[in-house]
This record gives sequence, C-alpha cells and structure tokens, in this order.
Amino acid sequence: MPLSGKPRLIREINRTLILDVLRTEGPLSRAALAARTGVSAPAISRVVADLLESGWIREVGTGESTGGRRPVLLAVNPEAGFLVGLDVRRQALLGAVTNLEGRVVVRDREPVRRRGPALLDQVVAFARMLVERAGIPRERLLGVGAAVTGVSRDDGTVTHSPGLDWADVPLGATLAAALGCPAYVENDVNALLLGEQWQGAAVGARDAAAILVGTGGVGAAVLVGGHLYTGRSGEAGEIGSWLVGPPATAEPLEDVAAVMAWVRRWGAADLDPVEERSVEALLAALQAGDPKARAILDGVLPYLAQATANLVTLLNPELVVLGGEVLAVADRVVPQLQAAVDRHCPSPAPVVPARLGDLSALLGVVRGFLDRQRNSVTFVRHEGRRTL
Repeated sequence: MPLSGKPRLIREINRTLILDVLRTEGPLSRAALAARTGVSAPAISRVVADLLESGWIREVGTGESTGGRRPVLLAVNPEAGFLVGLDVRRQALLGAVTNLEGRVVVRDREPVRRRGPALLDQVVAFARMLVERAGIPRERLLGVGAAVTGVSRDDGTVTHSPGLDWADVPLGATLAAALGCPAYVENDVNALLLGEQWQGAAVGARDAAAILVGTGGVGAAVLVGGHLYTGRSGEAGEIGSWLVGPPATAEPLEDVAAVMAWVRRWGAADLDPVEERSVEALLAALQAGDPKARAILDGVLPYLAQATANLVTLLNPELVVLGGEVLAVADRVVPQLQAAVDRHCPSPAPVVPARLGDLSALLGVVRGFLDRQRNSVTFVRHEGRRTL
C-alpha cells in the first residue's frame, strides 16, 4: 500500500535535488538536470516550471546546440532568499545579511555590552536589527548562522565559551525562535576557514588549515577532503591548549599568544576599561612602530611560529590561512610563521592572511548553513515556508 503523502515527498526531494545541482553546478539545461539528478524529463519540466514561477530559479541564456534548438540554461536566483550571518566575539558583534551567493546586503558592528547569558539578548536584538535594515520580506529569510568562540553542539547549543562567559547557552534555538527560521552555529575559526574556502584565500582547497589569533583566544580549523574535520566531540583544532616553551615552564599557547595576552603584557597604565578600545590602541601602536608594543609581539611570535610549524607537519595541508585581530599586523607576523614552516616542516605549505577580513566568519556561517540545509528535504520547505 503506498505511503500517504508519498507523491508530495517525492516532489520535495526532486525540488531539493534540482536546486542543489543548480547551486553547485549551474547554469544547466533541463536535459542536463535530468542527467545529473536521474529525475525523469517530465518531472524535471514540472519542477522547473514551479521553481520559475515562484522565483527560486531563473533563465540565464542559452547553451550550445547539439543538433536542435539551443537549450535554455537555468540557474538559482541569488535574490530568492537571504541569510543572516553573525560573528559573536568577546568585544564586538559583527553581522551581515547576504543573498544566496554571499553578496552582502547589509553589514554592521556593535560593541558587546553584556557578558554571560545576558549577551544572548543583545545578539538577538542585533540580528533583528540587521533583518529590519535589510528590508527583506520575512518569507525570504531562509536562515541564520552564528560563529562563536568556543565549542558548540549540532543543535546550536554553545557548551563552552570562556571568552563569552557562556556554558550550555541555547544560541541556535533562541535565534531560530526569534527570527522564525532555521539556525546554524559554528566555531569561529571553522567558520573563518569555510568563508575563505568559499570566496577567499582557500578557494579550491580540499586539505587546508586555518589559525585564528584573536581576542577570544587561539584556535585552528582543518579541512580534510574539502570538509571540516571537527573530531569526536567537536573540539578538534583547540591548539590554544598546546603547551609551548621549555618543559619546566611550559604554558598553554592561548595564555601566551592570544591578543588579550598581548594587551595584558602591554601594561595596566595603557589599558582602557573597555576591552575593545584597549585592543584597538595596542594594534594601532604596533602599526605605528611603538617599541614597547613591538617588543611584546616579538616575544609572542616564536610561540606562534612553533605552533604553526607543528600544525603543518601534523596535517600536511595545501595552505594555512591566518585570521583574527592578528591580521592588523599580518605584514610582520606572516613572514615569521612562513620562515618557521619552511625551516622545520618536511613538506612546507604557504601561510597566507585571510583575504576576506571581518567577512570571513560571516560568509563562513552562511556557507555552512547552506551546506547543511541542502542535505535534507528542508532545503525547499520549512514549516510550510519556502527555504533553501
């Protein structure tokens, strides 16, 4: 006996397949879609007609003739839906609304005014403000992604984030309820690497690593075969816990090399009660050649270089992307890291600065959301609404 609703489920699966193939391989003709998906030509015609009418796809020209009429090419309409990307940092919230291709519609930043669970309210208000400023219809808001320092579960719960004073905070569920769309939460350095793989310094890379040195700490991300490797409990890449220095006095890398450790070494007389201003002041001093600030950075660089060389030796990546607030002094840092890799690694890899800057993690969670959603039937519908 046929299952109730089976024809509708098949239609949804076919829509998902067609949208997925068009997003990753398009533009394509109807015949090419049938060949790529295995969906029959009549079913392709029905689904394509529906997707054209609803605005999810569009005709973008004609292909080469194989003896008959030139085939019409189809592609996903990048304006069919929009996503919110958030980067929740220790000192600031960064956010953007993008279309399906990652084109930024609205972008903003605001200082963190709270700590602990109360920060969640500020994150929600910030996300709502971005959506309002973008002026997009609610039915076209497909999802929200958030990058955070720390460890999170697949359900979007941030289990451990010392930089934010968070423990078991339901970030994903809270954002989903507030915005009325699915949510995706990712570690900040993983998000950075996804963004750089999509549109930045790691485009085309399948085996790559990223190192983030910022106010939230020091961490790494790993791509294996084009996919993030997160480990058994999602904590792969926590190189901030690596011990560096002589055995008798070894310290965690994060305690030595995180940007807030630089600020503390700079001295109490130079600190501002607002952490973000202290970080900005130190980075400005470094760029201006302040001797004290330069001496602090010079003391940190050997530890970062040691960790980078160890990571390259362990993983044998195609390249290492460097991100975080350290990018403000990349011209001084990258050559030191590259020299250590070239000197000590059996198979050296280039160390390159993140190309997207503050957009890396924002675009990374957008890309991560799209990749996760396309693996289910909710790629097209979510609770009666169109989604992707």
